[in-house]
Amino acid sequence: MPDKSSGDRLSGMHAAVKSDLAEAVNAEEFVPSCAGAPGVASVETPLAALSPSSVNLTAPNLGPQSASTALEERGTRTASANKNVRKPRSGSSETNLLTIFLEGDYRERWRAGSDLVARSLRNPASGLPFNVNQYHSLLPLESTSNASATATVYKAISAEDGRPYALRRYLGPMLARSDNVVRAFRNYNAVIHPNIVRLQAAFTTGAFAALDLSRHLAVAGADAAMSENGRRAGGHPSDLELVFVYDMYPTAKTMHEYYLHGDTSILPEEFFWVLALQLVSAVQALHEQYRLCAYGAIGAHHVLVVSPNRLKLNKIGIAAAFDPDDEDILLSKIGEYQRQDWIALSELLLALAARSNPRAVRSGSVRDLQAALETIRTAYSPDVERFLHCLANPSQISSEGWNRLLTMRLWRSYDLALSHGDLMETIAQDASSDGNLFVVGTKLAFVTERTDLAGDPQWSEIGDRYLLKLFRDRVFHDTELDLERVRDELRRLNAGTEERILLESRDGRSRLIVTYADLARFLEAALRELALRLATQNGPG
Repeated sequence: MPDKSSGDRLSGMHAAVKSDLAEAVNAEEFVPSCAGAPGVASVETPLAALSPSSVNLTAPNLGPQSASTALEERGTRTASANKNVRKPRSGSSETNLLTIFLEGDYRERWRAGSDLVARSLRNPASGLPFNVNQYHSLLPLESTSNASATATVYKAISAEDGRPYALRRYLGPMLARSDNVVRAFRNYNAVIHPNIVRLQAAFTTGAFAALDLSRHLAVAGADAAMSENGRRAGGHPSDLELVFVYDMYPTAKTMHEYYLHGDTSILPEEFFWVLALQLVSAVQALHEQYRLCAYGAIGAHHVLVVSPNRLKLNKIGIAAAFDPDDEDILLSKIGEYQRQDWIALSELLLALAARSNPRAVRSGSVRDLQAALETIRTAYSPDVERFLHCLANPSQISSEGWNRLLTMRLWRSYDLALSHGDLMETIAQDASSDGNLFVVGTKLAFVTERTDLAGDPQWSEIGDRYLLKLFRDRVFHDTELDLERVRDELRRLNAGTEERILLESRDGRSRLIVTYADLARFLEAALRELALRLATQNGPG
């Protein structure tokens, strides 16, 4: 452990190097102070949508926007466990319908994420546009009632690939220079790392003009000439706003919400190292592989916890886009910015390690350095303090002591990553298998008891199709809701096994013996015939 003098040097280093950038790392929304002053940078040419395939500066399409329909919630909603439903025989005899395929924690988290992605807000009273460029089904992820907010985040679905993305919209006329936004996008869009949220696109838009106007009128009155965020009350089309598009992690929380708010008991040291190494890996990649810096994206309100034990730097590229300096000046400052990255990371990890001490850590940041150091000396091995000391003194990074500290922990993190990968592969295999059973069950539903073909003499449920209906009754109309039995039956049908089964008519007068292989052939033949019949019925259009 470093002696008292080294602790004093750690304290002195923190005090000496705190620049405006370092002090802002724990702000809920970080934008360099220079960007907030009106007239700092003018936009002579409207900024086009920036994507990996397009960086031309042309105005976006500002066609009429529409908003319709009420709140849509298409996520699965299931009540408490049904006592008549039986799960796979390997577990308890009673379970919720959705718990049979995935381990509980993963299932709950993924279901919550799917529910959020499926929701959208299309109430005209909300003022949200129907679409913004290629993105639709917008849903605010943050409160939009704060008149002093500088940015807000929306969930949106891309019309190009159908995936959800997070749109971070900066309110009011764009204060960043077009060339800086383009440069920041080009630099940070290239960053691909497992511990960094990827920047996917950037564009300007006037789509939110109606929303800004309604919010302004509600707060300031109908006669106001200027809204609080600087947009003209009339929503003038020249007042384009800047939007950054990132990959979305529906159930993610900030590090402040997840680790530094609520339960703040001491983290196990091994867990601390797992988290610390992820952030060190992200910062090193930015510095060494991409010759960039995190540039204010390291802080309790910026780092995302996307799943248990997984951290990702968020909002990369935003501060660079708002920086008013030219590229040559930025390049001359890159070394200092990278140095500040390490210092900001040391502060964040020190707050994480000392989170149990409310006197040392408040609102996710260190307020009493000496109290924080005393806490980690009590709770952790000397290696943690040595590690934080190296971070706070960036000249020591990559030294022999630094490498030894990291190497000792990397093997354990590597083992945990492999174990997690094995678990995910097992879950993926189960989900893939169950997905196949869903397809088989859906095919069976397609061809049995179709009311639209009930009067068609060529589609009578006789012969092969009659056997399929009896099999459907056997699988789904049993007196007990035994999900494991249903699973077994569909698995055998999907595999087309030669096992024989007994099918019984509804009146109990007829009994027929057939194999699963026969039923599989009947099912595929019925589907082909149904597809041809529907194509003929619907015509060439």
